[in-house]
Amino acid sequence: MSKTETDTDIFHMASADQHVCEPCSRGETVSSGYSWCSDCEEILCDVCDKSHRVNKLTLSHNLTEIRELPFIPKETVINFRLCGNHPEKIVDFYCAFHDVVCCQTCIAESHRACQQVKVIDDVSGGIKSSALVEDASKAVSSLLKTFQSVIENRNSNKESVFLQEPIIKTSIAKLKQDLLQHVESLEKSLLSELSKLKSEAASQLDTDLAKTKSKSKRWQKIKQELDFNIEHGSNNQLFRLVQNLKNKISDEETKLEENLTRTMNFDLKYFVKEDLCNIISSHCKINIANQHCGISHRSHLHTKAQFVPAVLSFTPTNSIDLSLHGTCAISGIEIIDDRLFAMSL
Repeated sequence: MSKTETDTDIFHMASADQHVCEPCSRGETVSSGYSWCSDCEEILCDVCDKSHRVNKLTLSHNLTEIRELPFIPKETVINFRLCGNHPEKIVDFYCAFHDVVCCQTCIAESHRACQQVKVIDDVSGGIKSSALVEDASKAVSSLLKTFQSVIENRNSNKESVFLQEPIIKTSIAKLKQDLLQHVESLEKSLLSELSKLKSEAASQLDTDLAKTKSKSKRWQKIKQELDFNIEHGSNNQLFRLVQNLKNKISDEETKLEENLTRTMNFDLKYFVKEDLCNIISSHCKINIANQHCGISHRSHLHTKAQFVPAVLSFTPTNSIDLSLHGTCAISGIEIIDDRLFAMSL
């Protein structure tokens, strides 16, 4: 697996020419790095390396020549040396009952009754080949694989979002063009309808005017004749005229009243729905459609898996006389609890 940019931040490529001895540096002496102590997390020169290997305090430390390392950690992501509950204390113990590492203060506070608290140095033998380390390694690899899938998915999704923008812009421009064409067509239709209705209204009004003017002109003559007879006519003539007019006036009033009930004023109105823009807007929206990325992660870490410390020694309490079984061979021995073991012959 190739290292990412984050790996470059955390690790230095291993080369003696690039590193100096850290103990010597603290003594204001510059010495080329020769080895790496994983316990001290320091680079040592060849002189300090030799001293480190024979000093009682560092005799058990794990040292590796720099040239044999692919890289050297620049910093630890997880501080596994200091206690999480007591940051000033170093983790030196392991409680098998609780399956946790702890410091001296943790033991005093939480593990006094635990009978399976041991020094880490005494129980860590064989850890590299344990199921716990294998599970942790697989789980971390699985996490990295899932993270890489998420990174690829996010980049791909980001690229698709940028590709979708010009497509939507084109669609919006087409919508604008379609709306403009529709508005132009609607304008022509409305203007044509306006002209038609105006002509119809004007024609009806002209007809009404012609009929009304004709009747008004006729009744103006009748009025002149009546006024003339009132001023200059005889009583006999005026009487006959008025009697004749009564029926005509009555008939004309009846017709006029009927016509007035059917006479309407014309008003040309232009109606536009006030929420027309809102209606258009409600049918044209841009949003984000969320759907699952399709990536899932299955844990490879068995939470119940524990590291079984190596049994370095035991004290025999009973002996078995194998001669009672004749010639035989031991094919296997397994410890089944703290004080018993099973042996197959």
